[in-house]
Amino acid sequence: MLSISTGLVGLSWLGPDASTTAIVWPLVLLGVGGVPFHPPSNSATLNTIPPEHLRVANGFLSMARARADSSWTPFWGGNSCGLSTGGNHGTARRGGVCDARG
Repeated sequence: MLSISTGLVGLSWLGPDASTTAIVWPLVLLGVGGVPFHPPSNSATLNTIPPEHLRVANGFLSMARARADSSWTPFWGGNSCGLSTGGNHGTARRGGVCDARG
């Protein structure tokens, strides 16, 4: 969880002129943090399902994960600093939060 948190904080500090290296390192931390977290979480979730419904539950879990990955990631990325809503286009970031004073 520390790796995931660090990766998210690292991504929150990126500006519009961030280099590829500055973008990749927080993403690597997110990936490394998710590896030990997701399998036990999925296993614990699926262990609560009766065996006769396990195939359907596993399919639903996989579909939900794919749906979340394909829709929420671009949504949150595009909405940081209000870029997709006509907000603070390219404003400076102070303290990890978009500065509305620009």
